Amino acid sequence: MTATQVIAEIKALPPQDKEEVLRFTRTLETGRMLSGKQLGVLGEELANATDDQEALRLREEITTGFYGSK
Repeated sequence: MTATQVIAEIKALPPQDKEEVLRFTRTLETGRMLSGKQLGVLGEELANATDDQEALRLREEITTGFYGSK
């Protein structure tokens, strides 16, 4: 499967599945610090999170995105 085919498959996914793909791609670059805009989006997601596990995951993602990987 080519990258173009993968991208076409991702585009065809429901919105919730697309978000999961985005989260996965973020984990691929754990050493990369996130931009202020990216951190802001995660902060909004954290503020709106109703599930404790999701809130914990978002806090960890924000911390890693701000400081980079250890």
